[in-house]
This record gives sequence, C-alpha cells and structure tokens, in this order.
Amino acid sequence: MVTGANGKIIALNDDHFDAGSGMNTDHADSYLMAKLPGDGKYYIHLGDTRRQGGKEYAYRLRISQPQPDFELRLIPSRICIPSKGSASVTVFAIRKDGYDGPINLSFKDLPQGLESPGATLGAGQEAVGVAVKTSHTAMEAPVNVTLVGAAKIGDREVVHAVVPSEDKMQAFLWRHLLPAETLPVLVFDPSYQSPAGRIRPPIRDADRPKDVKPTLTRSSVEWYLKQLEGLYQDWFLTDEFVNREIAKTEASVIQ
Repeated sequence: MVTGANGKIIALNDDHFDAGSGMNTDHADSYLMAKLPGDGKYYIHLGDTRRQGGKEYAYRLRISQPQPDFELRLIPSRICIPSKGSASVTVFAIRKDGYDGPINLSFKDLPQGLESPGATLGAGQEAVGVAVKTSHTAMEAPVNVTLVGAAKIGDREVVHAVVPSEDKMQAFLWRHLLPAETLPVLVFDPSYQSPAGRIRPPIRDADRPKDVKPTLTRSSVEWYLKQLEGLYQDWFLTDEFVNREIAKTEASVIQ
C-alpha cells in the first residue's frame, strides 16, 4: 500500500496474479505501480497475511520511469495435427509496466509441409489463437518449432520467444502456466491402428447369451466394444471374460 503523508491511500494491492510464475505455487504476493501526484513525502506499507517476516523475506522497490515490456506463454505445450488438417494453440500476453500495444506473432522457419498465418495480439488483448495447418498425412517423429512475438515499444523493436506451457491450477483458485523446454509439432493419421498385441480366440457358442433384450444403439455397442478391446490389449481381461462380454454386448444392439 502507498499513502501520502496525510495517510490517504494512493494505491493498494493484495494477491497479485502472476501467470508467469511457473513452479512457484506460493506466488500470491502484492505488486503495484503508482503515479505519485506530486513532490512530497510518501509511505510504503508492507504486511504478511501470516504475520511472518525477517531476513528471509525480501521486498523489491523500484522507483523509475515505466519500462514497458511483455512475456508470452503458449498452451498446450505441444501441437498435434490430424492428417492434412489444422490445429490451434492459445498465446497469452503477460504485459509489464503498462505496455498495452499490439504484439505480432509468427513462427520461425517452419519445416516444409507446415504453414501458419501467425496472429496479432491487439492493443490490450491478453490472449489469441494461432493456427497451424499441414499438407502431411503423418510424421514419423515430432519436430520442434519456435514461435516469436514482436512489438514496437517507443523507439525499440522488441522480440521475445513464446514459451510453451501447460495450464495448471493451484488450490482451486490460482492458475499457473508451467513452462516447457520445447514446442513439438506432430502430424498423425487418425485412422491408424496399432497392431494387436493379443490375438483373441473365436467366440464360442456357449459364450452367446440366450433371450437378451436389445437395449443398446449401434453407436453405444461400438463404444463398449472399443473399451473392451482396449482393456483386453492392456491385459486387464482374460480371453473367456472378454469373449463373454463381447457376445453379450453384441446381442444387446437394437436392430
């Protein structure tokens, strides 16, 4: 809190939200900027909610002209694109010292077969989507890419790399954008199915139920069969059990 010599409050802040705090899960500190009304004496009041203090606690006071700048975060920390399709990520601006101008986003040297028009964070805008499309059907391995943001701040051309991150929640309130080291892109074929690791024996007549009342739609049955097959391939189900359940599920479909 900042007050004048007469005790009048000029600026006050508690629990400043810092999306770029990363792994610091105890980051609900105060942060404020104040424009003083004129020459004179002013007081800064600091307090800790838990009534703690001492040499282990550091506070920083900066008295200067504003130093406008920004940081950029991107979620999620990877880009997965279906065959010859597109995907998008979200870029967040962490604006500093009052900078609220536009920020232009673009990828650096995208590999062949990947394209992006980039995007612009408009004046005062905090988040924007960035799309990437591909002409590939699939990629054998992911490739790392770099997204940057550029802005004109005064007479400076400022360029910062966008940091890939994951959006996590702390204690049901604060959210953190946890940084990652790389931004991988992978193109995948949605129709690809890995070879079965287990070969299921044929369903026996004894496994087929009698007089089952149809109660399931075809789409429901397909969903159940997919779940059963997944559990079977992960070795959670025996041959006898999965065959019995598959036969029961198939018999339950509404014709």
